[in-house]
Amino acid sequence: MATKIKQLKFTAEQMQLFKDNANNGNVDAQVKLGVIYSNGLYKKPDLKKSYEWLELAANAGNVIAQSHLAQLFYTKKGIFNDYEKAFNWAMAAANQGDRDAESLLGQMYAEGKHVSRSFHKAASYWKKASYKGCPIAMLDLGGLYLYGQGVKQDNARAYCWWSLAYDCGNKLALDAMITGGRDMKDSDFDNAEAVIEEVVSKLKPQPHWADTIFEEYVSRNKPTLLNRLINNVLKMKDKEANKNDSLASDL
Repeated sequence: MATKIKQLKFTAEQMQLFKDNANNGNVDAQVKLGVIYSNGLYKKPDLKKSYEWLELAANAGNVIAQSHLAQLFYTKKGIFNDYEKAFNWAMAAANQGDRDAESLLGQMYAEGKHVSRSFHKAASYWKKASYKGCPIAMLDLGGLYLYGQGVKQDNARAYCWWSLAYDCGNKLALDAMITGGRDMKDSDFDNAEAVIEEVVSKLKPQPHWADTIFEEYVSRNKPTLLNRLINNVLKMKDKEANKNDSLASDL
């Protein structure tokens, strides 16, 4: 599972160590401070301090900092509400393959924020993020398949991506499965099973950013839901292959 970010709390001693390293140019420490201040993992959230540290790391090319700055400018109010900066930082992070940045770009194209509205481009970015295991992008991509926006209408693929999003921890996907599935046929659900197997075989999960920068502070004993899902499908394939080999040897 990804780190339960809100459950982390850092001491004054740890913060001082991060600050000493960050002031000496340590980019990892700068990112840690930016995320800690943004999420209130030391005291109350401090977006000004978060921005200062994230900007230093982002300008040094750190993809997590770039992705966080994009989210900061896209979702926060006041001086941080700047769609142009959100787009530019998201594009910088997406060019390094960051799934959260790709998901945000998909949202910006779907909503027409700073860019001309394009469901085709939204689908393109959401597909990239979804195949890297982003639950938010999976949910949104399912919606595009349901309504045929930017992609060919496909109920089975809509249900597939919602199902995967839910398995990866996106609780909103359950509502989509219930509401969107009301008008689906039995054949759509049957086809969705085959589509899920096809999609899972192509997934290349990207570690959650919190697990990357706070790895030493959390337990990493359990595999993610997505990795367990992939392993289960691979086991099913191996079992089927062994069964076919056994039948062939009996001929």
